[in-house]
Amino acid sequence: MIFGVALSEIDKARAERTIRKLAGHDISRWALTGGLATEIYIVRCGGPFELRPLHDIDFIVPSFDCIPQSLSKDFLMRHVHPGDPPGKTLLQCVDEETGVRVDVFRAYGSVMNRVHPIEGKFERLPMISMEDLTARAARLSWNLCEGQPVAPKYVRDFLRLMELSTTEAVESAWQDHRQAHRPESFETAVAEIRRALAARPELLVSPVYSTDPNAVCERCVGSEGLPLAEANRILAILGYC
Repeated sequence: MIFGVALSEIDKARAERTIRKLAGHDISRWALTGGLATEIYIVRCGGPFELRPLHDIDFIVPSFDCIPQSLSKDFLMRHVHPGDPPGKTLLQCVDEETGVRVDVFRAYGSVMNRVHPIEGKFERLPMISMEDLTARAARLSWNLCEGQPVAPKYVRDFLRLMELSTTEAVESAWQDHRQAHRPESFETAVAEIRRALAARPELLVSPVYSTDPNAVCERCVGSEGLPLAEANRILAILGYC
């Protein structure tokens, strides 16, 4: 499996087990995104891949109804956000066996129209286009320009993907990802992100996840089909909740 270029042998096996479980459900309208998709594209383009720790596997979907309720048979539901807008988390669940978190985000605009199939063992699983993946990385990195902290991995992936792309190739995808107050031109956005990174490197901060099992998520709407797991159970698996 192509994930092997980005993961240790142990993490590769964990990823395969989790995706095999997911494939037992109707995830036909899901597409891989995030760090694993980044490494796959970099390898395809002949760039230097990075061995990355496996904490989660990210997907995008066009709408909440693409999430099958049967997932609750194999996964623990941590967050269920049917009302979240594009770019935000619709579902976060955990594979108790492998300790892998699965994050499902609502896709922007016409992003799902540009997905590509993954070659290899899971060829039926689509993957976000490289243009959309690059635009997504830019959107996540843009907070630097607004003086807000950003996880280093987002900026690192943005810079690595930009080595393989041109601003012209990403322009169209950027229109789906950018917020109204952000530059219309992707070239301008890239230049501003680079300037902000050079000026404010202290804003690169790894997130600290909650370990409070009593914390309440006001966006969560559990249901009989997708019941929320006990936070203490998630905490025991992931080390955070």
